[in-house]
Amino acid sequence: MHPLNKEHDSHPGAGGGLSGQLQSGDVYSQDQEVSLVDLWLVLSKRWRLFAIVWMLVGLAGLGFAMMQHRNYTYSTIIEPARQITGGIYTADVLSVKFKEYYIPAATRAHSQNTSDKEKRIKAEVRVPKNSDFIVLESVGPEKDQDAIRVMHESVVRIMTADQKQFIDTIHDGMIMTLAKEQLRLMELLGQEITPFATTMGGMRLKQGVTSAKQDKPPIVGEVEINLNNKIMTDHEREIAAQRQRINEIELQLRSLSPSHAVELAAKSPDPKGPGRRVIAGVSIMAGLVFGIFAVFIAEFLLKVKARRAELVD
Repeated sequence: MHPLNKEHDSHPGAGGGLSGQLQSGDVYSQDQEVSLVDLWLVLSKRWRLFAIVWMLVGLAGLGFAMMQHRNYTYSTIIEPARQITGGIYTADVLSVKFKEYYIPAATRAHSQNTSDKEKRIKAEVRVPKNSDFIVLESVGPEKDQDAIRVMHESVVRIMTADQKQFIDTIHDGMIMTLAKEQLRLMELLGQEITPFATTMGGMRLKQGVTSAKQDKPPIVGEVEINLNNKIMTDHEREIAAQRQRINEIELQLRSLSPSHAVELAAKSPDPKGPGRRVIAGVSIMAGLVFGIFAVFIAEFLLKVKARRAELVD
């Protein structure tokens, strides 16, 4: 016998192992096929129960979807108080004020004017990333749109009243500063420039130059002219700088803006949360799952009952 044949014969488990794997695979495939067949047979046997459960769950989901109100998000965009140098209030500070003061105060006022049966309007505030704006949001159906608008108006009104005194103080301070600077400009414009040559310093300089430069008298005139020009130039520069300061104050005064609503209770284009189609689709799928579960529960109870009867006999 060939050595390879001997070696092959010396390992009888090799061929048996391969055939065993094939047989186990066939058994697994047969078991899987039997399971699917059994599933189909059970469903065919109790198709009425399956259909009833599926229809009940599906109809319940459809009814819930039809009765469910479509909620929308209503947003009020608020721009914080600011001036040309920057914001008077930061968005984070205003956000805290909204959460701790403005919204609770408006909610209390709204609750006093609303019966217990009516729904209380809730509002939340958020600060968009990389933005100085504040967004006030409420969620509700279309029938509550007017109530939400009134609620947001109340929040904005309380915010405006709270900041009014502080904004007025800044405004009055700017007005006083502007009046002082304008008065200073009037003094500069009405100030008479005395020629340098007629002043004590100018006379002394003139005498010194005259005694030292008897042979060149024109130099004294040139020095006097240059000094007079310098005085006039400094005066004009001071007037120009004063006018610049006044322009800056006027620009700050015009740029002073209190916190205000840019957009009030704007309705979102799409409803919030899952729509009716999504709820209906989920209900149909849930009906399938519950129908199969009900069929197998019924089959299981039937087998338990039959097994108990065998044990009794």
